[in-house]
Amino acid sequence: RGFVGGMQASAGVVGGCGCGQFGGGCGEFGGCGFGGADLETLLVPWRSQLDDAAIKALEMISVQAAQHILSELEAKSGGIRNPSAYVCRAAKNEQQQSGGFVQQ
Repeated sequence: RGFVGGMQASAGVVGGCGCGQFGGGCGEFGGCGFGGADLETLLVPWRSQLDDAAIKALEMISVQAAQHILSELEAKSGGIRNPSAYVCRAAKNEQQQSGGFVQQ
C-alpha cells in the first residue's frame, strides 16, 4: 500500500501534472480543472473513495495543494490501488515541503 506502479505514492506530486501548481499555474487559474473551489466542493466526488484519514490530511494543507493532489489522483486513477494512502502520503509530503500544517 502507498505505492503506485512500483513507485512511492508521493513521486511526482509536486509539478507532476505539468500545471506548475507550485510555480503559479494551478489553483486560481484553473490549471488542474478545479478553479478556485473550496475544499468541501473539491471533496464531493472523492468522499466515497477516501477514508477519514485522507480527508483530514487534505484539511491540514492549503486548498491549492489539495487541488493539486486531487488532480494528480484523478490523472493516475487507473494506476492507484489505494487512493486514501496516496492522498495521505502526498499531503504529508506537502506539509514537509511547506514547513508544517496550513490551517484553512
